[in-house]
Amino acid sequence: MDRMKLINLLNKEKTNNNRNYNEQYTSNWWARTEKTLPTGSYLLSIILYSDTSTTDSLGKNTLHPIFVTLDNIITWRRNKPDVKQLLAYLPIIKAKDDTQKISEEHKNIVRRTFHKSLKFLLSSLYDDNEPRSYNNMKLYYKNNTGKNVSIENIRNFFWSVLNINIYAITVPDRMHHLDLGLFQHQLNFTKILINKQCKKSFIDKMNNHVKLIPRYKDLKSFPNGFLHLTLLTASEYRSLMKIMIFIVDELYEDSGSPNFIKNNKITEVYLKWNKMYLLSRKENYEESDVTLLQESINEWAKLFIELFKEHSKSELQFPKLHSWVFHICSSIREFGAINGFVAKPS
Repeated sequence: MDRMKLINLLNKEKTNNNRNYNEQYTSNWWARTEKTLPTGSYLLSIILYSDTSTTDSLGKNTLHPIFVTLDNIITWRRNKPDVKQLLAYLPIIKAKDDTQKISEEHKNIVRRTFHKSLKFLLSSLYDDNEPRSYNNMKLYYKNNTGKNVSIENIRNFFWSVLNINIYAITVPDRMHHLDLGLFQHQLNFTKILINKQCKKSFIDKMNNHVKLIPRYKDLKSFPNGFLHLTLLTASEYRSLMKIMIFIVDELYEDSGSPNFIKNNKITEVYLKWNKMYLLSRKENYEESDVTLLQESINEWAKLFIELFKEHSKSELQFPKLHSWVFHICSSIREFGAINGFVAKPS
């Protein structure tokens, strides 16, 4: 074998060992599933997604549409409006007040309505006489011990669908897990921590720092600060991600008192967040990139828990935190880059 052939062979072997994950057809699930198909058959990957949408400029009226699209279509094209098909609007069960809203009875009504709506929408795709699966999950449901495995005590419509493991195909969505989820928690816990160990004046100081950020292209400005805002969009949270490290840096002087959280720790958690978030936005992952993302998630999560656990009523028992730390990288390997599954392009 001559030298050039040897180099080409080694390069090919190196490429094969360092897998690329981007569109879903590059994923492990796709390769596995295609092997099970009869000769001449093709894989059709159906995506269902839903998200509450505001219908007026004030954000007071909302609807909950559910869309269908195909993951056979490349991501940039799939994000165009004409590649999505509206199936229906899911019912929104409103509570008469905040007390009723947090009641277990109201939550159960919302959950049952969701699954019954899905059954109505999708039952035509399946034979009602098909055998049920996931007996272990149904056993927890039957014994009323669903809390032990983090499922609600509501019959899941997808248990009756053959060859679909709903727990495996539910992919973590970055916008809801990070933008509207964990970053919102991080902001709230930062305010609680600073108010507890410093003074309220430092919360006002933080808000003033936000006001002083100059206008910049593609960056949402907050001329009145952000503390008065109660309902921020994902885009607004992403703008805050870009500036928060400057808002909290050198915000307060360190104290020698026991258990005092130094200012540089607060700055560090936002630095680690930004590193993790930027890695999560990649459109193409090599195996080494997935490993790096998992490492950055672990670094951020460790500091996040260290700083904020005592300020959480549930001690940070958040499903989104668990899902992001333990399942997002396996989802990339299994189904492709996260950008292919976000509810909205970002």
